[in-house]
Amino acid sequence: YSGILGIWHEWEIENNTFVGMWMREGDSCGSKNRQTKILLVCGRSNKLVQVSEPSTCVYYLTFETPLVCHPHSLLVYPTLTEDLQIKWDQVEELLFDGLITEQGYKKKLRALFEEADYLKTTHEQPEDRKS
Repeated sequence: YSGILGIWHEWEIENNTFVGMWMREGDSCGSKNRQTKILLVCGRSNKLVQVSEPSTCVYYLTFETPLVCHPHSLLVYPTLTEDLQIKWDQVEELLFDGLITEQGYKKKLRALFEEADYLKTTHEQPEDRKS
């Protein structure tokens, strides 16, 4: 295939760590558009090491790079502005003090990640969020 597999959409974040990038709205593929998840893994050089198509028109690429070898290289917190770090600290305090549930904590962090433009707002997300 030669074409557009997707354009930058958002980060995938798990356990407050960047785990992958989503490229969406690629070339048409039947009734939907192509989309691609790029996983970043530690490696000695920058290179594409694996490509798969787990479902029709959804691609997974694994990209090796030395830029993610440090254990803290993909942490979200240090990349945030000081204001957003303060907000995150406040959310952590609410959870620690038992003033919000784990579900409330995740919801507040998601809103914070959206404010940082790492995630698209919920109403903008495609229905197919399975990874």
